Amino acid sequence: MINIGLIGCGLMGALHARTLHKLPGVSVKAVHNRSRERGNGRNRI
Repeated sequence: MINIGLIGCGLMGALHARTLHKLPGVSVKAVHNRSRERGNGRNRI
């Protein structure tokens, strides 16, 4: 299992998260963003 942390939850961050989520053996474990709303997942991926 590969654990991933994403920095930045904008357009490209969301695209990367969706792509990584589909890969077997990959888990997105953490995200960080300057905007608390995006970092907390209110802008769902």
